[in-house]
Parts: sequence; structure tokens; C-alpha cells
Amino acid sequence: MAFSDAFGHLDNGARSCLRGTAEELSPWSPDSKYIAYNPYYLAGIDGPHIRIGGYFLKWVDANHFFYANVKDENITTLMGEIIGGKILTYSFDPSTFIKPK
Repeated sequence: MAFSDAFGHLDNGARSCLRGTAEELSPWSPDSKYIAYNPYYLAGIDGPHIRIGGYFLKWVDANHFFYANVKDENITTLMGEIIGGKILTYSFDPSTFIKPK
């Protein structure tokens, strides 16, 4: 699955671009506690395997990641958060801006 999406950082004005395929992006979380594989699952080194709701795209930080939910020909980029071995999903409009604390 190929994808392309852009994100802007409100704190410094920098832009980040997600582009590529699910298989070629970083599979290990920044803290090395989870690995994305198959590309629908996360495996914890000391916990269970967790099914995510789509194609894994990229880690944001140790507990957050982007993934693509594909339904028919519609692709939605979502953010997942790992809390206690479960995944919470956040959807957002592509024009939504989130200012970091």
C-alpha cells in the first residue's frame, strides 16, 4: 500500500511528510517495546500482540503511531495510542491543527 500525507508543526513551522509504503517504514517503536508487523499488528516485547485497525504507517513517539484505515477506495489516516496493551484511536480532519504542550 502506497501513501502520502503531510503534517505541519505549529510550534516551529516545520513540515513533515509521510510517504512510502507500510512495509518500508520504521517497524520498532522509539523505546523498542513494540514492533509493527504484517502490517496489521503490533507485538509487545513483554505483552500481547495487538491488532491495529488498518495499515501501520509510522511511529510518532513511544506510544503513538499513524495508520491508514482502508475501506473500499477510501483511505483515512488515523492516530493510535497504546495504553495498557490496548489501542485508542483518534481520527482527525486533515486540516485540523494540534498545538503541542
